[in-house]
Amino acid sequence: MVLALAGGIAVVLRVGRYVDGHAPPISLRGRVGTGRLIVPGYDRVLLAPAVAALAGAGIPFAFRMAGWDLQIGLAISTAATLLAILSLGPTLEEWRLTGNHRIVAGFGPTAR
Repeated sequence: MVLALAGGIAVVLRVGRYVDGHAPPISLRGRVGTGRLIVPGYDRVLLAPAVAALAGAGIPFAFRMAGWDLQIGLAISTAATLLAILSLGPTLEEWRLTGNHRIVAGFGPTAR
């Protein structure tokens, strides 16, 4: 349980760190209205957390459905989640310099 919680916290922290002070270029209402549901320059920052969340939820589910040891599945899913969070891009610096976003007031320091 602690491993699954650590993976979930890692996903939330990564998303929070990247999007703090950086708003999407178009609102959800604007995306639906224009039919531009995906903004590749902005939404790419959400891919690594999505992969991590899918690994964190999907691997234990697959182990359980296969009848394999769930503890091993949890260990593998935690490793896969942390690997996705730490290794998949973009880097924070790259995101801040080239991301398709609007800079807004955030909660933490954004000038690092």
